Amino acid sequence: MNNFKRVLSIAATWLILSGIFVAPVTAQADVDAEDFKAAYSLQRHAEGGWFAEIYTAPFTSENRATAGSICFLLDKDDVSHFHQLDCDEIWYYHAGCGMKIFILHDGKVEEHLLGLDTRRNEQPTVVVPAGAIFAAENIDKDGFTLVSCTTTPRFTYDGFRLVPRSELERSYPHLPENILRLAYEKIPTP
Repeated sequence: MNNFKRVLSIAATWLILSGIFVAPVTAQADVDAEDFKAAYSLQRHAEGGWFAEIYTAPFTSENRATAGSICFLLDKDDVSHFHQLDCDEIWYYHAGCGMKIFILHDGKVEEHLLGLDTRRNEQPTVVVPAGAIFAAENIDKDGFTLVSCTTTPRFTYDGFRLVPRSELERSYPHLPENILRLAYEKIPTP
């Protein structure tokens, strides 16, 4: 039996090193956005996209849970419109084509690629600091991306604000149209 385990281990190592077996990327090929929406009971979010709360920390500080987490999905040309949180938010890639995340903070504009393709400079995790203004879109407009987001402290709607295009034009006058288009012209009412 030990020889069998050893041969199996060598074979698995060879498959991984040769690139034949890449489970996290290829195992999702037959899963689409609708499968994830149904599996996680995702609902529309005010910023755009789809979400479901999945965790709230059992500890509190100043009457607020110390952390929270959601599943979040952008389908095709969905956009996570520019918004601002009063908490740090960490984005974790899980499946799909990957996202571009634009972060406006301290007068700087950053573009991050969230995904697993290191040849395209994608990262599996992106951290958005509290107070930053940010937006996201799919890298492939015909694809989808499933992520999870953890906030610390926990997200609250009192600490969430959609940022209109007019404010971005005043604060960041040199933003190109391909970034400005990710802001609402007029903030929708619930």
